[in-house]
Amino acid sequence: MLTVCLVNAISPEDIGKAEPVKGVPSLLRVLKDPYVAKGLGILLQLAGSLGRCAEKQRRNSRPLRASGEKA
Repeated sequence: MLTVCLVNAISPEDIGKAEPVKGVPSLLRVLKDPYVAKGLGILLQLAGSLGRCAEKQRRNSRPLRASGEKA
């Protein structure tokens, strides 16, 4: 389900319309959009999950490696 959202989230036309966020005031302005707020919440949840995974890997002394990379 999330993969479908990621693939279909933005079109090339939307990318061309994107405005840069320049500082806190413009960030606060775009956060009023409920879709932006929801998407940002999802990204922050993902960041937390990645951080937990990395910490677990570190504690288990198993360095994260690219697939095919030899130890």
